[in-house]
Amino acid sequence: SEFIIFEPRDCEVKKWFGNFKNVKYIKTSLLSTNSIQRYVYGLFYWQKILKNINYDILEWFHLPLINLEKKKTLLTIHDVRYNKFPHLYSLPRRLVANSVLLNSLNNANTILTVSQSIKNELLKYDSKKNIQVIYNGLENNFYYPSTSEEIEKVKIKYNINHNFVLTVGSLEKRKNLPILLKSIGLL
Repeated sequence: SEFIIFEPRDCEVKKWFGNFKNVKYIKTSLLSTNSIQRYVYGLFYWQKILKNINYDILEWFHLPLINLEKKKTLLTIHDVRYNKFPHLYSLPRRLVANSVLLNSLNNANTILTVSQSIKNELLKYDSKKNIQVIYNGLENNFYYPSTSEEIEKVKIKYNINHNFVLTVGSLEKRKNLPILLKSIGLL
């Protein structure tokens, strides 16, 4: 099997995957972090680009999924946050997000998602859609307990002279960081 990965112009995706002989990387003019550009410009961009590429299956990580004339398409959806947390987003943003979601669900042959909970949310939109759950994977060596020496090196490097908790993620209201801070305070 051969694979093509389309890279945003501001990313070097090849660094993430390594040097596989059966993978080709194509640089695009799209940005990785600009969702408006990715959605609006992408509607026209992908029709043009994909016309010239022969493929059997297209896996799509970002909405919107466009109609690709009888090609098999997989769409990965990680969440439906605009609908699950509507109070965190403006009405225009929710309306656009909902429209994009419905259009993308309609155009995909198969939907992939990372949890049964998200699958259940998506089935509310289309109970007959083929939705498969594939849990996020981790490498075998992803988690290993840090030694006391490793922790001490980090504390010295960053001038930390007390116990600490490291959290990694985006600073968004829906991530509920105040609850994390209150929980740590209770500890």
